[in-house]
Amino acid sequence: MYANPEKNTDLRDISFVAECRNLKVLYIYDLDIEDYSFLAKCDSLEELDLGGSCISTADPLLELKKLWWIGIFDTPLSENEEEVTRLCEAHPDAKILITVDRIQNEDLKK
Repeated sequence: MYANPEKNTDLRDISFVAECRNLKVLYIYDLDIEDYSFLAKCDSLEELDLGGSCISTADPLLELKKLWWIGIFDTPLSENEEEVTRLCEAHPDAKILITVDRIQNEDLKK
C-alpha cells in the first residue's frame, strides 16, 4: 500500500512496483502520480485500489486479465463515463468501485 492521506509527502513515482512480478494486491491512495503506465506490467494483480489517485485513463488497466477488484472512486477516471465503459468491457467480471457505495459492473448486469 502506498498512501498519502495527509498530503505531506512528494512521492510522485512508484514505477518500481512494475518489477514486483508476483504482486497480487496493490492500493495506491491520494498520491499525486501522473503516470500510471507502470501498472500495465503488473500482470499478476488481482486487486487494485486507486481511490483518491490522479489516474484519468483506463489504458494501463485494460490488459490486466487477473483483476477481480478495481477501486477507482474519487479519481478523474471514475468521472469519465467513456473510460469507465472501456474498463468495464475489459473486465466484465470484475467488481469496479466507482464511488464508495457503487460498484459499476453490478449495475450493468442488472
